[in-house]
Amino acid sequence: MSKVYRDNDDLELWQLAKVSDDSLACAELHRRYSPRLYALALRKTGNSEVSEDLVQDLFVHLWLQRTGIT
Repeated sequence: MSKVYRDNDDLELWQLAKVSDDSLACAELHRRYSPRLYALALRKTGNSEVSEDLVQDLFVHLWLQRTGIT
């Protein structure tokens, strides 16, 4: 992961992903948020595999729908 992306705030990263199709910016958002989202999903489901799948599905959905999300 490029050190440059670690210095960007979340909104800047989202704009890079959305407008420039920057997958590395999206990957940085994944790096920042997936552990917390996984922990939340695990508390709710009690299943680690389901929790991993939920987090991954969320980020895939965000990536695929990025141009329509404001």
